[in-house]
Amino acid sequence: MTSTLTLLAEMASAQPALRLLLDTATAMRDAAVTAENDLSTKDADRIGGALLEQEMAVEMSVGAFDRAMAQIDGLDQADHRAKLAAQAAGQGLTEILNLPAPARDAALNALEHTGWKFGGRGLKRLALAEPTADGVHIELLRIMPGSGSPRHDHEGDEVTLVLCGAYHDGHRRYGAGDIALAHKGFVHQPIAEPGEVCFALAVNVGDLRFSGAMGLVQRALRLH
Repeated sequence: MTSTLTLLAEMASAQPALRLLLDTATAMRDAAVTAENDLSTKDADRIGGALLEQEMAVEMSVGAFDRAMAQIDGLDQADHRAKLAAQAAGQGLTEILNLPAPARDAALNALEHTGWKFGGRGLKRLALAEPTADGVHIELLRIMPGSGSPRHDHEGDEVTLVLCGAYHDGHRRYGAGDIALAHKGFVHQPIAEPGEVCFALAVNVGDLRFSGAMGLVQRALRLH
């Protein structure tokens, strides 16, 4: 995954959608490292305290305390906003809030302005931003076990990060933290594995090109 993150970091400098995906992947990796090292909250506090003691003392700026308290109040307001957004979207609050922080915050912000869209049997899509001028889309996908996207090709590149759960696209399996890269001419059909609901972040350049009946419907709509 490290080499993939390095490649995405180079691409993300000019693309906000990839930056969000990269930030989420990095947050997931850091959380996995913490879990692997079995750092408890108490251990983390001790490490943070030891590092803080090594810092040089500096005089606080004027109004620093008031600004800190205002930020704490802002966190309370953000929690309240998160609950309202998740409830308004008809989704379980726990399901949304358990996503990695960058994706979670983007999803809650999107839910204030829009809602989930039907993407196929057992598949919902949430646009996290407006498409860019060069046709880049970023979506949060919610895939029920045994369901998924219809078989499709791509007009351009596609980068998908699995947040939780897992899916198989007919070529290989992708679990939490895995990044799937697809290019024009690569046909696949992601289907979530049995068990938990699969959430994924998907960045696409251009639209998907569906096969079969969905493809016929898609082409017919483009003619009108």
